[in-house]
Amino acid sequence: MPPKKEEVGFTGLLQTKERWGFSFEVHCRPNTRKSPEIRTTTVAEAVAMGAVLGVPSLRQLDQALREVGVRRALGSSGERVASDTTVSRVCDVMMTSEIRQRLKEMWRLARREGVLGVEVNGRRCRVGVIDGSFIGGQYASAIVEVGAIPVPVNVVRYPKRGKELVASGILLRHLEEQEGRGCFDYVLGDGLYANEPYWATCEEVGVKAIVKLKPEEADRLLILKDARGLFDAPKRLPGVEEVEGMDLERGCGYHVWAVADLEWSTSGRRLKVARVREEWLKGPFRGQTLEFWVISQDPALDALTLRRLAHLRWFIENNEFKALNEQAHSKHVFRRSSAGALNITLLQMMGRTWLELYRHELQRLRERMKHLWDHGTFSARLLRSYMWTSLGAASLNTT
Repeated sequence: MPPKKEEVGFTGLLQTKERWGFSFEVHCRPNTRKSPEIRTTTVAEAVAMGAVLGVPSLRQLDQALREVGVRRALGSSGERVASDTTVSRVCDVMMTSEIRQRLKEMWRLARREGVLGVEVNGRRCRVGVIDGSFIGGQYASAIVEVGAIPVPVNVVRYPKRGKELVASGILLRHLEEQEGRGCFDYVLGDGLYANEPYWATCEEVGVKAIVKLKPEEADRLLILKDARGLFDAPKRLPGVEEVEGMDLERGCGYHVWAVADLEWSTSGRRLKVARVREEWLKGPFRGQTLEFWVISQDPALDALTLRRLAHLRWFIENNEFKALNEQAHSKHVFRRSSAGALNITLLQMMGRTWLELYRHELQRLRERMKHLWDHGTFSARLLRSYMWTSLGAASLNTT
């Protein structure tokens, strides 16, 4: 009998690209490549493929590109294989604006297909998370939309530590220019973003900021001191919400206080503040009581919603930065050239989003492929191993 056809593998990945209709059509800057034997688009897709396969260096990408299955996937069977030095040189001169555009096209497709969004008070809201990180040897600020899978929207680099806030402001303004006002309903950030310039920027671009702060930050911000005085009053004061309950998913009990219409410093801006205390009954924080604060530009959000949205602040850290590094080794310095490093990072993000879209499609077939979810999850690491297995089978079938 002929060998069983792979149910999960490279063929399915390529079909996902066709169904979603995204591309890696990228060009180099004018007069930077003379008579190229390998198309720039092929190199761009090759870097994204490297992220899908989890290769840790350009040298290993060079070796992976020589796999029969990869060459067929890239449509480059008749072309020369792009060596690691070729990939390096081409990435240095690729037009970053075009790669950003391709990344945004993937984001728009994910939105259109209903993959993204969060239910807030009975309506579907567009929630972004913004944060800075050290990626590919340089500092960068990124924004990711929350949904069934993480989908990065854009990345802006900044020269040194301490410039994240400026870069994030530029990022939001670029989005407003290209996508229109209010492209997000809410944008989540950490305590760094609790300042007047950031509130003003969010107001300018038509989004509402929500900031999650550590308990020690309550001692430096007057608005949090005012809120604490209201929350700790002997009797509940008018306008103060107070709710308690159990979070079975996280395994903790919670106590939340919230109050609206507090003044931010001397600017006259009015904001809503919540304090959250959680008593953990299981997990790594078992037996501990953890506290954090939330500041929101939307006074209509109730105490429980503020707690739930504040927890999504970690979505970018856990589901994008850490997961991208595990999948694509994004902390590794692939290129010393600043432009080349940024282009590789953007292409790696595209590659990982491609893989996540494929995994999301497999999730829909969960009942027909129960063996993939034998422990309740189907990790990117396991999917990566299926990719290599299918490539090995493709190579054997051609010999």
